Amino acid sequence: MMVSAFTLAHSITLSLTALSIVNPPSSIVEPVIALSIVCVGVDNLMVRGGRDFRAWMAFAFGFVYGFGFAGVLREMGLENRALIWSLLSFNLGVEIGQLLVVVVVTSAFAMLRATSETAGRRLAFAGSLGVIAAGTFWFFERVLSSGGMS
Repeated sequence: MMVSAFTLAHSITLSLTALSIVNPPSSIVEPVIALSIVCVGVDNLMVRGGRDFRAWMAFAFGFVYGFGFAGVLREMGLENRALIWSLLSFNLGVEIGQLLVVVVVTSAFAMLRATSETAGRRLAFAGSLGVIAAGTFWFFERVLSSGGMS
């Protein structure tokens, strides 16, 4: 559900940007993408019982990532006549890639937790800290390299 929510949202903003309807500056998009990575790591550390809003969070972050993906497609210099096919192919590729990563990571965590619940929790904790550190580094690197979020 989270992967599909993310893909739906980034498909919307990717299409809007590719069609030149919306075009936010990368100096804002790139740091916000980095902050979303930090949020995912923090959320993973804080997850407890109760309502799970991660699909909604993935949907919201997908909007921002769509702008980032549009920057990549723009750099590729796609022709307008190939735009629809390129968008469809790109989105299908992202969805397949995400599903493959989810299957591999989920399977690995399930096998580890079946062997040792404690090791599984420790790996999840360490991985979450790594995600937070990487996102924080990327945020500051993006802000400093672009001259700020202006």
